[in-house]
Parts: sequence; structure tokens; C-alpha cells
Amino acid sequence: MTIDRPNYRYYRANHGRWRGALALAITDWRAFFACRMSVLDRLRAISMSLVPKLLGPLCMETSVDYHASAERDGEVRHTTRVSKWGLTLFRGEEILVLAENGRDVALRGVQRHFPTPWIVRGLGDACASVDEPGTRARYELEFLGAPLHQTGEIVAGGVRITQETEFSRAVVLLRRIEP
Repeated sequence: MTIDRPNYRYYRANHGRWRGALALAITDWRAFFACRMSVLDRLRAISMSLVPKLLGPLCMETSVDYHASAERDGEVRHTTRVSKWGLTLFRGEEILVLAENGRDVALRGVQRHFPTPWIVRGLGDACASVDEPGTRARYELEFLGAPLHQTGEIVAGGVRITQETEFSRAVVLLRRIEP
């Protein structure tokens, strides 16, 4: 039986592996320096904004595993990897718990960052909500110690991800590489 709630439709449509070019830009240096971040997280943010300008875009790869347990348990497995020349700069692993109200999604998971991949950060109170047509999801989570607002929208040719903090913005068009 297929569940036809918006949050189920959104993640079912996004099942598979995806890839796109990521370029993060620091848009407000004053807000960047005012944000409560560690020195290492500041260096990570600066490097993620400089590397694409100097060496070309970073590669973002994601996977959405809807079919393993979404219909049975309401859970979707999601992974994200940001890399350059094979070197992993960021890795995220989440379980997305689809609420029965058809809109809300709770996130459980961890993040790891270069150069300390052995340090694991939890997601805290991360959550998402999906619009009524099931084509757009809005996430609230934390990235490098700062609140991150992310939108995922199904568009012609893939999924457009927009990530914004008070000091940065990144947009990537993910294209399906494996169903």
C-alpha cells in the first residue's frame, strides 16, 4: 500500500542518488564574525567559500532511501557528502521520520566535518515540513554551529537545494545519478 501524504510523496519522488556542484558564498562578513562559532568552524566555512572560487565547485552527493522502511515505519534514510577531488569535507547521515499529519518531518542524525571526521555532531532539534503538493520541503537545522534554513524543491531536471544562514548562501541543482 502506498501512503499518499505530501511528506511521503516528496521523499518517494526523491528516492535514489543525486549529485550537483556546490558553491557556498559568505554573504555577510559582519554576521559571520558575530555568529557564535568555533575557530575551526570559521575556517571550515571560509574554506568552503574559497575552494570553489579558486579550484572550482565542490561536489555534493546525496542519497534518499525511501523504499527500505518508509511505507512500513515512516522512516527515510538520507545521506549527504560534500567533497573536492575525492576528499570528504562534510558527511551527514540522517533518519527522516515522516509524521502522520502528512506535512512534518523529524530528523535524527549526525554530521562529520573535515579535518576531524571522528568528531560526531548530532542534529539537535532539526525538523522539516513539506508543502501540500509534496514538491517542496523546508528544513531547519544547524550547520557549523549556526542555524541553517534549507529548501529542497523538485524542479525540471532535478532538485534545487537552497541553504542559507545569517551569513551565507549556497544553491545546488542535484541531478539524479541512480534511481
